[in-house]
Amino acid sequence: MVTREPEPVVDVVVVPPPVVVRVEPVVIDLEVTLVQVGRALVLQLDPRSLPIERLRTGRVAIEVAGSPRLLAGAELQLRQLLGAAGIRVDAWARVAAPGAGVRVRFTIQP
Repeated sequence: MVTREPEPVVDVVVVPPPVVVRVEPVVIDLEVTLVQVGRALVLQLDPRSLPIERLRTGRVAIEVAGSPRLLAGAELQLRQLLGAAGIRVDAWARVAAPGAGVRVRFTIQP
């Protein structure tokens, strides 16, 4: 009877490659309508057009762009609208741009 020595046990460790996850910001551009009421221009923005739940879950930066004479009023009204919805905004910017309208860009960082 021939006896064989047991074969050596070799542990093999498999290391998976690293997982790289990139989280891109969500950018939402809205053209905002301003309506003249008496002597004031009133921002016409339906809150239902905003991703309110998404705005609550990340860091929010808002850029208001448009005619320089409209920017301050549009930003003020937007601040009031978002404040009433409980949205915290981390950064605001105003950009003077040609044209008669106002554009709002929401950038949400997860």
